[in-house]
Amino acid sequence: MKRTVPFFILIASLIAGSDVSAQAVKYVLFEHWTGASCPPCAAQNPGFQNDILGQNLGSVHHIAYHTEWPPPADPMNVYNAAEVASRVNYYGVTSVPTIQMTGKLWKGQPAGVTQSLVNNEIVKNSPIRVAVTETSDGTDRNVKVVVHSIGTPPVGTFVLRVAVVEREIIYGSPPGTNGEKEFPNVFRKMLPNTTGEAYTPAAMGDSVTFNFTYTLDQGTWDTTQIYSVAFVQEEISGEVINSGTASDPDWGIISTTSHVAQTSPGNLSTFSASLFNSDNASGNYRIHFTKNHPVDWSAEFTFNSTAYIADSVDVVLAANSTESINFNITTGITSGVGDYLATLTSLDDPTLDPKVFEFHLVSGVSDLIVNNAAGIGDGSGGDASNWESDYENGLIYAGSSTYGITDHLVLVQAFKQNALGGVRNIYLNIGWTFPSFNDELIAELTTFLDAGGRLFVAGQDIGWDVWDVDGYGTPAQKTFYTNYMGANYIDDIATVPNDSMVFNSGDAIFGTTGNSDILKYYGTSPYYPDQIEPLVGAQTIYYYNSDTNNIGGVRHESGLFRVVYLGVGLEMVGDVNIRNEIIKTSYDWFWDGVISAPEWNASESTVKVFPNPFGTSTNVMFNLKERTELIISLHDITGRQVYQVNKGIVNKGRHIEAIDGSGFPAGVYFLRLAMPDGVMNEKVIVTR
Repeated sequence: MKRTVPFFILIASLIAGSDVSAQAVKYVLFEHWTGASCPPCAAQNPGFQNDILGQNLGSVHHIAYHTEWPPPADPMNVYNAAEVASRVNYYGVTSVPTIQMTGKLWKGQPAGVTQSLVNNEIVKNSPIRVAVTETSDGTDRNVKVVVHSIGTPPVGTFVLRVAVVEREIIYGSPPGTNGEKEFPNVFRKMLPNTTGEAYTPAAMGDSVTFNFTYTLDQGTWDTTQIYSVAFVQEEISGEVINSGTASDPDWGIISTTSHVAQTSPGNLSTFSASLFNSDNASGNYRIHFTKNHPVDWSAEFTFNSTAYIADSVDVVLAANSTESINFNITTGITSGVGDYLATLTSLDDPTLDPKVFEFHLVSGVSDLIVNNAAGIGDGSGGDASNWESDYENGLIYAGSSTYGITDHLVLVQAFKQNALGGVRNIYLNIGWTFPSFNDELIAELTTFLDAGGRLFVAGQDIGWDVWDVDGYGTPAQKTFYTNYMGANYIDDIATVPNDSMVFNSGDAIFGTTGNSDILKYYGTSPYYPDQIEPLVGAQTIYYYNSDTNNIGGVRHESGLFRVVYLGVGLEMVGDVNIRNEIIKTSYDWFWDGVISAPEWNASESTVKVFPNPFGTSTNVMFNLKERTELIISLHDITGRQVYQVNKGIVNKGRHIEAIDGSGFPAGVYFLRLAMPDGVMNEKVIVTR
């Protein structure tokens, strides 16, 4: 090995922003176990190849390991069965098709991979760049891998692995029994072996070089299709830090600030990125900016000192250059989560898909709908956002005006960036998607609930996924299911009859909810209403078909948290009125104890602040006796106004306003709600 400092390091080091250290483009690595005689593989692989691999050329890498099961023998496994088995054992793969994304950070099936998963991984960036070059004399192939430390070197036990793959193998007739004839990125061998080479990261700005040589198998391979995928893996966690191939683009977009942030109504927030072209020739590119946010928010981007409100603009990037781009978002008074996607497309090379920068802004949210971004169980496409409107309609029915919608990937990153101040209630929409959870999500939800949060979670097969040997459950997920969801999993399919939801009339919270049929939302066959039972501290909220031994939902509370768990998805509740009532009842129970029923139902307007005292954010909860104009302001002890939002005309009823106090010095403040016919005041305390 030797250390080198190529010119690219000089370019990459320029793309550091004030909030994020220098980073490299993150490539998403998919390791994929499949087989030519595996029926589910034939059903799921084409969609994955078209929708994920085919739409992300230049942003993802893929290695397909063909296993020895199911029989008969797969010739692509027979060629190097020992090394395939080594990777099977490394990950503990027990069935096909299986995909590991970015090493051990995500496990699922091809149908479970969505574009959201890809975009969320790309935007994380990487502290290292894996650069690959390949040369050949026609008999042997030389592979040079240079691992550059672009940012602060990662800490851990690292291994460099280099997989030799065949880009495409096409058979005249299927080599197995599932009908597949076309196989992409087939694993052929590992350099030097599956153990890999130990890698110690160089200091920032430096690099480590590895050289390998192997003989091309002219008799078996199409050598024009052979290439190498190099990846650095941390051996304790199993995470792949980054990967590379010789065909990776030398241009792209990379974030230089956090990609999830929180603000208050009426504020300007800026997200920054860099566009780079490390080629020796200038290039033509198209910037496209997609916005999905409340109607009273606005957005623009600034490039080369020019502000653009148009969706697209064509630009030229000079050779070996880096240019900054800023995305400026101004929130309105409407609460919500803004989702933004910036893409950079090469106009010179249309074979490559756009490079992406996805980011999100949270404003004024107290109740957050969170969709599972993993795919639907039957591989039909989409994710839990397909039926998010059921949750939104329920919160509107409950009277919430401070809700937002996101997915579980953004939720995890928002927790890590402290961008969820003021969010008290999370409505986790699982439905029939897999995996139901991952350990990163579970860790963040545990911290959230331990701090007094509230959680609603619903979906068929959640219990099966966590507890069955064929599911994706982990010890952490089992602990969460028991200790926080408050349930004991009994069966994947509740005892028949199981086609109606009868609420427990003896329950103090859900006893008057009413009853509903349960839809076979996903078709006749994939109908898996989980049978569960409450553990200590939890209460039954509904039965299947009045059978008190056949339980489908529980609520659980401790001195800190409250959880509602349904063994079917909300989308499966046939009666839309009951669907709405379930969310409203949960919403009211979640807020009960924070602001009392007499305060909510008082004939006079009332206000309460929670938490109070607070550190970074709080919720102003108020109940208006009539429709009125309203201005909310905050004043320090000298009377100086430090915060104000003009809410305009506000309807009669309950409302919640989140206030970001992270910029306020510690001390005593006075909250003022001003209306034409009077003023409500409340003392609040900011702590640090």
